[in-house]
Amino acid sequence: MNVLSETLGVPESGLRLVGSVLAAYPLALVHRWCFWGRSSTSQNIFFASTGMGLTYWCYGKDIIHSFICTLTQWAFLKFLGDSRHCLPLSFAFQFGYLLWGYKQTESEDYDICWTMTGCIMCLRLIGLAYDRYDGNKSDDKIRKDQKERALKESPSLLEVFGFSYSFMGLTVGPQYPMSLYRQLVDGELTEEKGKKPKTVKKAIAVALTGVVLMGLNEVLKMYFPMSFLETDTFLTEWPYLKRMGYISLAGMAHMHKYISIWTLGNGALILTGMGYVKKEDGKTNWNALANIKIGQYMRALSYGDMIKSFNANTNDWVARYIYKRCIWIGNRNISQAAVLGFLAIWHGYHLCYFIMFALEYFVVNGEKEIFKFTASSKLVQSLPQSVRNAFSYIYISATWGFVIIEFSLLVKHKFMPVWSSIYYSHFIFWLVTYFGLGTYNRLSAPRSRQKTE
Repeated sequence: MNVLSETLGVPESGLRLVGSVLAAYPLALVHRWCFWGRSSTSQNIFFASTGMGLTYWCYGKDIIHSFICTLTQWAFLKFLGDSRHCLPLSFAFQFGYLLWGYKQTESEDYDICWTMTGCIMCLRLIGLAYDRYDGNKSDDKIRKDQKERALKESPSLLEVFGFSYSFMGLTVGPQYPMSLYRQLVDGELTEEKGKKPKTVKKAIAVALTGVVLMGLNEVLKMYFPMSFLETDTFLTEWPYLKRMGYISLAGMAHMHKYISIWTLGNGALILTGMGYVKKEDGKTNWNALANIKIGQYMRALSYGDMIKSFNANTNDWVARYIYKRCIWIGNRNISQAAVLGFLAIWHGYHLCYFIMFALEYFVVNGEKEIFKFTASSKLVQSLPQSVRNAFSYIYISATWGFVIIEFSLLVKHKFMPVWSSIYYSHFIFWLVTYFGLGTYNRLSAPRSRQKTE
């Protein structure tokens, strides 16, 4: 790997990460040919052993951290599964261990280390604790979406390890519940009972798409590197509008790094059958767990569309296990703030995460104020839908790059000069939109509407 790393000019840790994602394809074929329809014990052993092997290959002796988290979670479920204490203890331990890991490995760059798998596993095991907690609820106190995932009994040690270490989403996601994992092991995720899912062609198509997107990402990085934002040419020599334009383009280009790796990972997951869902029209869809919905992302006309299509699986996880669990607060804004705060801490201690997710709050809610205003504007509504869609597409394309400046540069001494070079324009725009346009909308709204809101 050292030789290949030096030849390609890519960090060895990055090569191992991509290698672990690609390794999921032959492993999925082995499962399909040798283990599909076999006993749950043999499948759990296969998933646990191969996942642990990949983790050791990527992180060496640091596999101990994921092992401790998985074993501890099994112990919580085994001895406290029927108790109300299992969930808070699980949440505190898994989240606390991850934060401790961030503290131990923190640097000024994005380092690929055991916490990358750790952050994925953290959500998976916390979700497992939530589902076991829901399994203790009576039928009249459990929501439909909770009932689908609820676990009446605690899983075995082998099953927890198979679920936790499964190569299907081990390094880059996605998240999925134990109930879905059991359906796969039981051979239920297929069009015809007793027959293997017809997923090979679909998996190949998605894999090729992922490879093309990965190649596109490398090309875009050459033309729009985020590192250019740190240069004197950008910060002092370029005029304001040129800097604004580059941020828009570089931000969109930067997102292809995530789009490509998620797409590549989704192909292997489809091959196993994990992405199975039957639509209302009876047709089969294999993209149920896709973390990036490429078509929807490329056609997005709002940040609402972006949230539904980009990192969609993680967004669904926080909606289920954080946002909806905050219903008792009785305030959507507080619940939304809790979700964004959770996501910021889950990413790590760097200031950039807290700024980015705080900005997201004002972006998402500021956008709602824009749509309220345009919905009440006779001039805007008189325009053809195609024209309005074109303006919306330009708006989201032009502003998308600005919400990830600090996320891509990570540390304060790198992103603060960039903000200063554009006079904090993106912050001013969204704060004025949220507070200023929001106030205007409330004052200009009919009295009956104000009372309703």
